[in-house]
Amino acid sequence: FKPHGPQGKKGVSALDGENWAVFTQSKYPNEAFEFLKLFYKREHYMKYCHSVPIHLTPIFKSMINDHEYLANARIQKWKSWHDFMVKGLNDNRFLPIGFSRPDDNVLPFLAELDGSGIVADLIIEVMVGEKNPKTEADRAQKRAEELLTQLNYKRWS
Repeated sequence: FKPHGPQGKKGVSALDGENWAVFTQSKYPNEAFEFLKLFYKREHYMKYCHSVPIHLTPIFKSMINDHEYLANARIQKWKSWHDFMVKGLNDNRFLPIGFSRPDDNVLPFLAELDGSGIVADLIIEVMVGEKNPKTEADRAQKRAEELLTQLNYKRWS
């Protein structure tokens, strides 16, 4: 399996993470942080990795080649996929969700734009709310430009 990019060269793929957020208006923010500390302890996180079918690659490098992790029946069944993912990680072939090319890593505002919900809102309004795609795209563009202006990244006139 050898994916290639648009120029026939080495391709890249998006790699999801485990992004958690504790909102400022949360009723129990301290408890939420304590939960995450507990969740990411090795013994609990290992159980999580072995219980989620699509979660084949742990976020911790120390676990990727861990004997206990690799001995799991599901990981053994999908060993070729695991090996492919590890090779992709080692070869720097994956990008964060929202990035489409390696050069995106040097755009200082892309993570803020991705995390703003602007694109997600656009998709939901069109797909679920059945709103006009052009109208919603124009609205999303305006919101993105406002965000980049607030972040002092405006480079257009």
